[in-house]
Amino acid sequence: MATALRAVGIATASVATILAAAFEPPPGGLVADTYYNLALSGIFHGGVALVGASVWVADNPAARYAAGKKLLYTAVPPLLAAMGLSVAALLCRVVSLSTCTKISAVSFAVGVVVGSTLKRRLRRWAAEKN
Repeated sequence: MATALRAVGIATASVATILAAAFEPPPGGLVADTYYNLALSGIFHGGVALVGASVWVADNPAARYAAGKKLLYTAVPPLLAAMGLSVAALLCRVVSLSTCTKISAVSFAVGVVVGSTLKRRLRRWAAEKN
């Protein structure tokens, strides 16, 4: 469990860092820039917190397995959000703003469906490990 938390945390933090470095200035206007930077900051700090949580779970894995499972469930949305932001940032560089908005809305809806499916699969996988 601790290894999975650590891997997801590192992946989340690294995707946020890559996004911040690769897209300077961020796509969009002033308000969009602010929200983009706030989202990246939140995603990065969420990934760092997951790495810290993995250390906490690894300290006493038998007693903290259930908490580690719950933390793993909550780790999926920030990673998906970071991936969605990277796709949206790339699209905004290539297509017009209205097309980017439409594609981002569709991508968000698809992300919600994929995220909920992945969450159910993770729950089943974690239940099998008990």
